[in-house]
Order: sequence, then C-alpha cells, then structure tokens
Amino acid sequence: MRRTLIVVVGALALVAAGFTPAAAQEDPAPEPGTAPLLRASRLAAQPAEPVAPIFSDSGRISLSTDAIGTNRASGADVEVDKPVGGTVRRAFLVAASTGFSGYEPVDGEIELDGQPVVWDDARTMLNGISSVNVWADVTTLVASKLDAAQPGRVSIHVEEVINTFQIDGAILAVIFDDPTAVRDRAVVLAYGAQQVTGDRIRLVRLPDVPLSDVRATLGVGISFGYQPTG
Repeated sequence: MRRTLIVVVGALALVAAGFTPAAAQEDPAPEPGTAPLLRASRLAAQPAEPVAPIFSDSGRISLSTDAIGTNRASGADVEVDKPVGGTVRRAFLVAASTGFSGYEPVDGEIELDGQPVVWDDARTMLNGISSVNVWADVTTLVASKLDAAQPGRVSIHVEEVINTFQIDGAILAVIFDDPTAVRDRAVVLAYGAQQVTGDRIRLVRLPDVPLSDVRATLGVGISFGYQPTG
C-alpha cells in the first residue's frame, strides 16, 4: 500500500528568537541599514535550536496549512481546507516577531476568531536575526467551528490585536481525521531556527518502505526574508 508523507518545516514562522520587547528598553538609534542594538532577555544565552520534528502522526488523516503576514489592524483570514466528513485531530498556530525587533510575543497578542492564543513557553526559541518564534496548540479554539463547517475552504480570522508591526506573520496547521483518505498518511511538523549563514535539513526514509512507494510534500515557513540593496 502506498503511503504519503507530508512534512511541514518551519524555518521562519516556525523559527524563533527571544529577547525582551524593544519598547521596554530604550536602545540607541541604529545606523541606517544595520540591526538595532538589543539587550538580551532570559532567552538570549540559549543557542538557536535546529529544525526538528515537534509533532507527528499517521493514519487516515490529512493536513491543511495557511499563513498570513499583514500590518492591517483588522487582521486577515487564513483558509482551512476541510475534507468531506473530516474532524479536527489537532491544530497548531506558529508565529514569528519582526526581524531585528527583539520582540517576544505575549499571550493574547494574536486572536483566532476573537479567541486569544496562549503560547507554549517551552517552545519559544531563539534565531539569528534577533526575533522570536512562538508555538501554540489551538485545537480547542478551532475544532468546534471546523467540525461543524461544510467541506471545502473554511475561513479563520487571525488578528494581531496588540503590536501588529512587531509580528511578522503566523501559520495555522490543522490535521484532520479524513474518512476520504484511501491510504495511510504520515504528517510531520518540524520547528526550529535555521542558521542564516546556511543550514540543512535531513529527511530519513524508513528502510522497509520502497522509494517507489513514497510520495512526500515539503513546505517551509520563512520569517522576515531579506534582500540586500540591488
């Protein structure tokens, strides 16, 4: 039986760094084109953590992901692709603060359909561009709406209610029990902070599964991309 492997890796919105909010500590104005000077918070002494699996599951399941990046005070919608008869198994929200801001998102910073998101403190981590990535299990915030919805695309409103200019973006990943699936699938969500000087991710295939029977989809979330002048 052919199995499908679905992998989502977060190199940006799934990447992170941790410093105290820039507004809380005044720093000298930086030279144009350079990063601001930042005073490290409790996370500053920790090295950036490499991208690694944070959630995995398998069975007759499917994965829907969508993301936003906006500075509109009213926020924006992400769309969840619900399969026929599907019910939510798990749902996660990942967000990243703006590069070189030193800002660490707080609980309630982001709301889903008006419901405040509480971050998992153990998952907050550093990256190499002085910003912070955060992770939350939001299953209870979205399951009732998605379970009751008709199949197809279902909108979830994401609003950055406190400091929208300090938040770079967010990703919503929803894993469904999917009765329409004709074969088992595996879903792996990975989370971490890649090195900006270059990094790699290694995917290992199980030896008892022939390569011809494996199909993989890989998605990467990248926070605060940068292009030099010219």
